[in-house]
Amino acid sequence: MATYDESIELIINRMGISKDDIPDFIYDYLIKIEQLATEIKENQTRAVEHFKKSKFNASYVSKQINCSRTTLYNNEILIQYIDKREIELNKNNPYVKISELNDIIDELRKEVDMHEIKDVKIELIIIENEQLANELKTLKIDVDNLKMEIEKKDKEIRTFRKNALKSGE
Repeated sequence: MATYDESIELIINRMGISKDDIPDFIYDYLIKIEQLATEIKENQTRAVEHFKKSKFNASYVSKQINCSRTTLYNNEILIQYIDKREIELNKNNPYVKISELNDIIDELRKEVDMHEIKDVKIELIIIENEQLANELKTLKIDVDNLKMEIEKKDKEIRTFRKNALKSGE
């Protein structure tokens, strides 16, 4: 009963209640509730262990019926029968379902990782495009400045030629 008391105290302390504040008849109910909870937990533990041990496959069958795996695998009827029963039995085995779900989770994680990598690459491309756009603006300004400089030099050359022609006349 000490284990029940420890469990009850742990839980009521989490609830912010002191054992001293609980009437005896209520505490008796708490003990009965804890006994019931413990029984259910033990039943669940046994069920989990039973499911863990109840993997149906050719290896298990060969051991249980005292028949070599070679004999099973060499007989098409026996191995097909075992395969069919394995599929049926594993439908209700939560450990098989958990394993399948874990496989799905792993695949989804890989997919998410791939999408994250893709998103990072896209973000880097966007940043590079912005940098190139800024560089292009700078180059356009430089080109416009050079065009203005060329126009200015062309004007100077025309003026120089005009003056040279006048002085040569």
